[in-house]
Amino acid sequence: MGAMKLELPSRKNFHGLLLDPEPNWTFKHLLEELNSLEVMLENSSSAAQMNLMKTKSPSKSTEYVEGSDNRTGSFVMSLSDDMDDSESSEGDVDAMEGRRFYCSDLEWSDSESSEDQIDFECGQTHLMNRMRMEEGLLLELECEHELKVKEELRNKISAIKTKFWSEDEKSALAVIEIEKYADVRREMDKRLDKQYQRKVAEALDNHLSVVQRNHEQRSQIEERRIENEAEEMRREKSLQEEKMRQEKEAKARQEAARIAEAMKIAETAKIAEEQKKNLEDKKRAEKEAVEKQKQNQALEINVQSTALKFKASETAIKAEADRLDMHKVISEKCEQWKLNFSKEYRLCLKQFGKVLRAKWSLDSARSNAIELLRILNDQNYDKSILTLLYAELVVCKCRNRDILISDADAFASAYVIVQVSSKIPVLMDLILAEFNKACIFTVPKHIDYAEGVFKTRKAYFKAIGFEEENGVIESAETFLRRVESCMTLYGALVQTDMKNNIHGLKEGWAWLARFLNTTPADLSSAVALKAFLKMAGFALFQKYRSQFLKLMKVISRDFLPALVSQGNDPVVSILSIKSNLYEKSLIADGIRCYIDHHEFTKEPEHRRPQANLVSREFRA
Repeated sequence: MGAMKLELPSRKNFHGLLLDPEPNWTFKHLLEELNSLEVMLENSSSAAQMNLMKTKSPSKSTEYVEGSDNRTGSFVMSLSDDMDDSESSEGDVDAMEGRRFYCSDLEWSDSESSEDQIDFECGQTHLMNRMRMEEGLLLELECEHELKVKEELRNKISAIKTKFWSEDEKSALAVIEIEKYADVRREMDKRLDKQYQRKVAEALDNHLSVVQRNHEQRSQIEERRIENEAEEMRREKSLQEEKMRQEKEAKARQEAARIAEAMKIAETAKIAEEQKKNLEDKKRAEKEAVEKQKQNQALEINVQSTALKFKASETAIKAEADRLDMHKVISEKCEQWKLNFSKEYRLCLKQFGKVLRAKWSLDSARSNAIELLRILNDQNYDKSILTLLYAELVVCKCRNRDILISDADAFASAYVIVQVSSKIPVLMDLILAEFNKACIFTVPKHIDYAEGVFKTRKAYFKAIGFEEENGVIESAETFLRRVESCMTLYGALVQTDMKNNIHGLKEGWAWLARFLNTTPADLSSAVALKAFLKMAGFALFQKYRSQFLKLMKVISRDFLPALVSQGNDPVVSILSIKSNLYEKSLIADGIRCYIDHHEFTKEPEHRRPQANLVSREFRA
């Protein structure tokens, strides 16, 4: 089998292609050179075949090898030993005779044809000399080896490209994962930042609220100080003006008296002496008559008081007498002060009125207690007089004939009284004295009716607490309304659960026991008992439990039946109080319902102050 020998030309660069067998190349350069070579060979394949047909001669184109007549004809390829860059030198080179070999048995692939074809664009075809079979086989082996090397090189290039692409995809996926992780982290950081900002905003709001509250308190204190200073300046100014006016009047009177005395000193001396003597005699006679009348009245009062029959505890009567004595002493001082300082008296009433009109809330009650302490501790006035004025105003709310004191007002007033009385104990004694004057059931005590002592029914009613106005005794509804109001406020006072309450649940328990032991069952006492249990029953039950239940049984067993059967006694029937608003059966049913349904286990409405709504102007 013949072989084809391909010789490299002597030129190192041919049409832009490097023919060095071991160049310094990269994969990118190799791919570019292979692609360009394939394109050039595909373009020149058709032209090369045409040139090959023209250069064949009839005598030399086909020869048959000896001993192989059935084979196809072979061709002779001749290449020049040296090829110059110029086209003129290529035409002068003589063709060399090559050996004849057969190509029918060779199978050429596209890649081999594209790489092993000869440039037929030249004007002359060069054929190789006929080679021996060994040389042809060797050349064929070299070509096959070269093809294998190229194939391996392509495979490696493809593997490297595949690996590169896979690494590129992995890198892209890794970058995507990193971006996703970064997005997640950014989102988490945003949430954490929002939470932190929210906490900072809440802390800032709380701080601003505290600052605002402190600023308001300081502003209130400053306003009060300014008002006090202004009031003090006005008071000093008024005192100075009054003093100057009195001095002027005194000077005027002195001057007028001096002139009149100078003019009439001789004429009126005798007349003045006679008038003076007559006046002294008249005053002496009037004084003796007044003293005699006082002695007669005191004697009548002593006789009448000894005939009165009280039903009350000795301890309660003694405590009432002590409170009334203290009240009498301070009341005399207060009356004198009202006459001398009427303007200051009206100012104090105005300040006390603001405290009494405040709403029932914890902050309001505390501020009212502080304000009341400030008023009572004023150094310009007598503390006992101011305390008595406030006590009279508090109990005066219970004396209102048209309006019944509400539970909320009672609890609010009781809270302020307990707070202030812990600092000024005389306030509690004066308020209890006012209670004892307004309602005898706050002692508690009962006055029995005696015909020898009370000549009329009106006198008895006045003794048990009915008030008289313009000679007319008040109605039963008004009296019972005052009893209910006084007992409502008294019950709220004793149930105020504070450590510094000097008249608390202990005194309330003692009052309930004394009331059941000494006070008979009638309409007025039933109204007083119902009002007291309504306000203080819950607190007493919370503290005394079983003992309180025993007292409730006593009320159900003894007090209520006596109240219902009261009408059978003719004396009691005559003196019994009749009222359209306060019916005996309704009061008895109310007390029985309170006990049977265990309403003392439920906390009274308005017992606790309303929750203040603190403004949050800076809260988001």
